Amino acid sequence: MIHIVIVLCAGDKTGMNEKHFYKDMIKLADTEFSKHLEK
Repeated sequence: MIHIVIVLCAGDKTGMNEKHFYKDMIKLADTEFSKHLEK
C-alpha cells in the first residue's frame, strides 16, 4: 500500500529570501511528518 501525504506549514516570509524560506519550510514539514510517524 502506498500513502501520499501533504504536510501544510505556514510562515511569514517578509524580509526573507523566497528560496531560503521554502527550503526551511520543507525541512519543517519533513520534521513534523517524522514526529507523526514515531507516534
